Amino acid sequence: MQLEVLGLPVNYEEVGKGRPVVFLHGGGADHRLMTVAFEPIFEAHEGWRRIYPDLPGMGRTPAADWITGQDDMLAVVEGFVDAVVPGNERIALVGASYGGSLALGLVHRRAEKLDGLALIAPSIDDDRDPERLPRHQVFARDDTVVASLTEDERPWLGRSVVQVAETLEFFRAGVMPGRRLADFAFLDRLDAGPGLAIDVAGPLAAPFPGPTLILAGRQDSVVGWADAIPLLDSFPRATYAVLDRAGHGVRAEQNVLFQALVGEWLDRLASHPG
Repeated sequence: MQLEVLGLPVNYEEVGKGRPVVFLHGGGADHRLMTVAFEPIFEAHEGWRRIYPDLPGMGRTPAADWITGQDDMLAVVEGFVDAVVPGNERIALVGASYGGSLALGLVHRRAEKLDGLALIAPSIDDDRDPERLPRHQVFARDDTVVASLTEDERPWLGRSVVQVAETLEFFRAGVMPGRRLADFAFLDRLDAGPGLAIDVAGPLAAPFPGPTLILAGRQDSVVGWADAIPLLDSFPRATYAVLDRAGHGVRAEQNVLFQALVGEWLDRLASHPG
């Protein structure tokens, strides 16, 4: 499906009916990062309309010359949300990694549009000291699995802390299809451009009342886990979980807990007035 936003054809996938949930994927991936992780959870949770866009320059949404900084990306997200869920109907919002930063930006700008928020391994502080990040370590490694990697899959070894068939399957299904489509020249220019004018790590103008989930990997060497702690003052209904034996791929590396925590968040949302 496509929807024109600010002159840009935004590709997205939509599944199910009911209260809307919009999912923002991580950098260099596409909507499949989110569908592979989240769709199995909805088999036990009915009544949700799931909306999975490809962000500009990723998946099948093209880049645009006028997108030169993160505020432009946030403008596309805001325009997409208003177009796909128009009027006064509110949404729940899920952001993973880079998508978590954009999700927080939308909370700052349009909290009245949102019912609830989930952040999965969110990238919050672009200026973090790399020395504060956990060191990469490996808890499980299947040498047969490692030997099966193609050359473009080998960067997975530098991030994954559980290198077995199940986590590689998630990486191949959820991450690699988007990476093979991404416009990395555009993404590099974007990274070099201005960041968000909003300090997404800072306090909200008013506490966000909706059910919230913040989920991080204790061994996440990409974005860490500590940057999310200051958010708790602004999210009084937040569950904040830091999972051991999990890195940036917390969705795959602790999938049982991931599904349980997201399912519990959906249950809280279901009892929260929309």
